[in-house]
Amino acid sequence: MTLHRIYTENKDAQTVCRLVSARFNGYTLYYGTGYWNGVPERNLTVEILTKKSSIVRALAGEIRTALGQEAVLIVSIPCESELVTG
Repeated sequence: MTLHRIYTENKDAQTVCRLVSARFNGYTLYYGTGYWNGVPERNLTVEILTKKSSIVRALAGEIRTALGQEAVLIVSIPCESELVTG
């Protein structure tokens, strides 16, 4: 498994959620403040745990286009995971 984080400006969280939900059943959103070229901006981080790295890359491109961003950052971290139920 790989933990992917997509970092973008928080211009339209609803659109980001729609784009992510079309591809993945589960994900986490983090809201914060990021800096791009020394300028603070409202930040949105999408965290997805998946083996589908190519889909995450395509998703990040769609988010960049939909929000009119100059760039979107993807950080990918190999990890082990376990879903604990019942």
